[in-house]
Amino acid sequence: MKTKEVVILVCIVAALVTLPTVSAVRIYTDMTVRGVGYLDMETVFNTQTNYQDGHKVVISSRGCGEIVSETEMLELDSEKQELSIVTSARKSYAPITYLDRDYALLLSGETTARNYMVGAVVTEKHYDTLRIAGSMVHHGSRNRSATEIDTEIYGKAHIGVIVRNTEDYHHTLLRVRDDFVGEFTMNKVIVVENREEP
Repeated sequence: MKTKEVVILVCIVAALVTLPTVSAVRIYTDMTVRGVGYLDMETVFNTQTNYQDGHKVVISSRGCGEIVSETEMLELDSEKQELSIVTSARKSYAPITYLDRDYALLLSGETTARNYMVGAVVTEKHYDTLRIAGSMVHHGSRNRSATEIDTEIYGKAHIGVIVRNTEDYHHTLLRVRDDFVGEFTMNKVIVVENREEP
């Protein structure tokens, strides 16, 4: 009988030793782009170690045009699991020629923020775009995910939100799909909070 107890205890200790960990790291990035031409940018941050903790962020921008301003600010503290993102763009499509090569790719971009601790995923995407001006602001922590999207667009846009049950990741609590084609002004606020019972 005692032998079984010792074996079980050893298995539990061995399982705890092999759990993945995230090193404590603080990251801050801040970038502003201006100009006329072709750009292709992507930023990916990931502190996720399983489906119950961490953040994952994807920010991308691509296309030809006059870039009045394109900014990206990201601040991440993996130890506290706090994340702040601010992206903004003000740009218009324009084909260009550079060194006898033509570039004519319409504007596209995406910002996706995943907060696995509250089960929230928010995506703002634009593609086949002639003009865009707007921003996405996101703050995430262990108990909260808050996003505001404020954009004017002439082209195609998609806003998606998924909220999953953190106890059963296969159970979707909320799914939002907003697709736009044309000239629109969009403002959307999404707040997801985990409230533990006292």
